[in-house]
Amino acid sequence: MIRRFIDAFDVFFYKLFQESDSKRKGHLFEEHLVDWILTREYYDLLHLTQDGYTNFFRYVKSSEYPNFKFQDRIGGKKFWVEAKYRTAWLGDFPDQYIYFLTESQLERYKEVDKILPVFIAVGTGNKAHNPNQIYLIPVRFIKVAYKIYKKYLLPFEIDNAFKFPDEKKHELALPPQTLWERLDP
Repeated sequence: MIRRFIDAFDVFFYKLFQESDSKRKGHLFEEHLVDWILTREYYDLLHLTQDGYTNFFRYVKSSEYPNFKFQDRIGGKKFWVEAKYRTAWLGDFPDQYIYFLTESQLERYKEVDKILPVFIAVGTGNKAHNPNQIYLIPVRFIKVAYKIYKKYLLPFEIDNAFKFPDEKKHELALPPQTLWERLDP
């Protein structure tokens, strides 16, 4: 019993003091995706990649996969999603951009995409748990790592608080048909 208490305290201490602000924001955006975009109404969650705390003690090889693996409940198709949240766009309009993938991540995800589709979910602005803009782009359409321009992401937009200010969170759920159409823009 005491060992469980110590383990719980250890996790709490890590989350509170050692986890970086960007990692915390990333986790909040991941929760937003699972709760409001890729909902249990349409998708089963098959895999959730380990967090840094687990890898601190022993590296888990599956951590190299994207954050989530889902299966759509209608057609049974499986796919991966990597979540990336950024607080703000860099650069000036119309050439705004964000840094988002390393070269090695892009290469790994493209290898996975040969077996099952991989999507990159990008959230920007406001708060990580309620971003102003959300995009879901198939990794096969990403040609260059490191940065991506906003104008390139626009065809893959899911939500934009500036365009749809009255949209409710429950209206954000992405049906499978809409998801699969992204593979053929």
